Amino acid sequence: MLIDYVIASAMGVVGMVGLLQLGAEVTTLHQQSVELSLAESVLRELSVLADFVGVGAVVSLQVCTDSMVSAFGDTCQMLTEWLALLPEYQIDASAGGGLELSWRRPGDDVVSLRAKVRPL
Repeated sequence: MLIDYVIASAMGVVGMVGLLQLGAEVTTLHQQSVELSLAESVLRELSVLADFVGVGAVVSLQVCTDSMVSAFGDTCQMLTEWLALLPEYQIDASAGGGLELSWRRPGDDVVSLRAKVRPL
């Protein structure tokens, strides 16, 4: 009887550990998908801005700090809110005339996403 109880308890503990591991993996996958969706949206908006004002101004986000350009105020506010959710982000101009967005994930993984700036 005691052996049966020990075996059942061990199986219960192993099952709970497995369930905890599965929950952690689902949470990690959700976080990664949210980051990728945000990064795609940011690059899409930056590509449109770059088409209007040039890639250099967008990489430095100079267009968002320029007080004379109020037409992009809502877009800049949205971009700064989205970029705040990507830890240690960096925006660079890629060689082919596009934009590259990099950010750091927990665990020191750096992820990069590139978009080509296409004229409207």
